[in-house]
Amino acid sequence: SVDGGEGGGGGPVQIDRSIVMEETIKGTEFLQTLVASEEDFDVLSRLVEFDLKRDRSNKLIAQFSRRRQCNSPLAAVATRQSLHPENDQVTTNPKPKELVLFAGIGGCSIGDEEAGFDCKWLVDKDHLAAASLRQCHPHSTIYDEDVGAFLDKCTEQRPGYPKRGDVDHIQCSSPCNGFSRMNIYGGRNDHKNNILCHELVRATEIFLPKTGMFENVTGLLDASNVHHIIKIVQDLIRLKYQVRIAVLNSIDYGVPQKRKRVILTLARADMPLPGMPSPTHIGDSFATLGDAIHDMNDLECEMERHRSGLVQLPNGKLTFNHVARVARKDSKALDLEEPVACITTQNSFKHPLTVMNRTLSIREYARLFGFPDSVQLFGSYTEIR
Repeated sequence: SVDGGEGGGGGPVQIDRSIVMEETIKGTEFLQTLVASEEDFDVLSRLVEFDLKRDRSNKLIAQFSRRRQCNSPLAAVATRQSLHPENDQVTTNPKPKELVLFAGIGGCSIGDEEAGFDCKWLVDKDHLAAASLRQCHPHSTIYDEDVGAFLDKCTEQRPGYPKRGDVDHIQCSSPCNGFSRMNIYGGRNDHKNNILCHELVRATEIFLPKTGMFENVTGLLDASNVHHIIKIVQDLIRLKYQVRIAVLNSIDYGVPQKRKRVILTLARADMPLPGMPSPTHIGDSFATLGDAIHDMNDLECEMERHRSGLVQLPNGKLTFNHVARVARKDSKALDLEEPVACITTQNSFKHPLTVMNRTLSIREYARLFGFPDSVQLFGSYTEIR
């Protein structure tokens, strides 16, 4: 359980061991723990391992809070000034100001803005990703640099960089390569990439935001990697933050792709801790491949007219990045009537219509991630994939 006032002050962390019970190991519907000691975190690691063996999603794995969950979404909580919104002063900008670390090409930030956040600062060291961010967020400040260097400058209070008190919410999606189960042989940068997940804690300590969210692949919860998430939770509790961890599947929220992710939400001790969103789609209501790409069947592979990346669709819309390649012999054929399996950089999908011997185009892939057609992606086919 967490105690303390605004900004991480207050009394010591209180431990409620009554919830850490053997029946939780056996599998209750909600695996809840209020923990703060090494012994209790060992219990958490066993709970996580057990939960993954059952291959569950949309279930709460762990909760570190002194309060019951709040049903308000993250954006609504981040707008608050206290636990008691009736006492809040009226503000001229009700949208919570968000800092996005490892922003990529804008997948999280686009959704966050639709959810009610004001994405004021976005950081990514990839130049092509930064170009896409500038196109997606023309009124935001884009930092085309390493997240560590960015946080160094924030600590030094450099002009033009956010400081403590500016940031209401932090979104962090650190590199997942080293944690991915598809990464069978490993890579020379895996260790360096893996420790980047801890930048969430560093940013939280610098800015003391009201709320935050971290997402990564479920491989982060594997026995070889779970120490990272445990350390993150320990450090956030030390800063007097409440934490909730769950595994969610994008297919349950209208995305035509089966994509599980570990979601960690955090809230300052003087804020309510938001709950995880309830699924919006189930069974026959799942979005399918056909729902996503039904109007994009006219593409010819590698035609010169498509190399500019701008294509006129039959419905009259101009669409960026509608570029595909000839399908390999080992490419997996897809079913228009079903959602798509998790897309990775390794797999190659063939268009479901047999008359088209091509892969899915970049724009078709983008639709399977929920990107609107107005988003322009920069780089070659290989770089974007």
